[in-house]
Amino acid sequence: MEKLHYINGQFTRGASTEVIAIDNPANGQIIGHVPLGTAEDVDAAVRAAKDAFNAWKRVSASEKAELLHEASRKMRAHAHELIELLTREEGKPLSENEEEVVWTYSTFDYYAELGRHSRGRVLPSTEDGVLN
Repeated sequence: MEKLHYINGQFTRGASTEVIAIDNPANGQIIGHVPLGTAEDVDAAVRAAKDAFNAWKRVSASEKAELLHEASRKMRAHAHELIELLTREEGKPLSENEEEVVWTYSTFDYYAELGRHSRGRVLPSTEDGVLN
């Protein structure tokens, strides 16, 4: 099966066909492969991220909150799968990965509500003429 990058909302071939094997550090078993990105692939991803940011900054706080809550709901729905995958990939105990997954989806919910209720404040930017 061909390994693809996910850039700009779609799966795409990279500039290289090389892959990196992902192994379970607990037993050395290969559990998957990921594409090896090149500088060209990274540049494409960075350009896509910059373009996406221009659209994202125009999304309302309530819409952003709902998107973050949706990400949390999806993580909760697939928590068991994520925990097992992380355990195979990292070799950490299930209990540690369970804490990590719970912390992550809880963080999505936290920032969803923080963004929804933090109106009227603009944080200073490190760039002249740019507001956060």
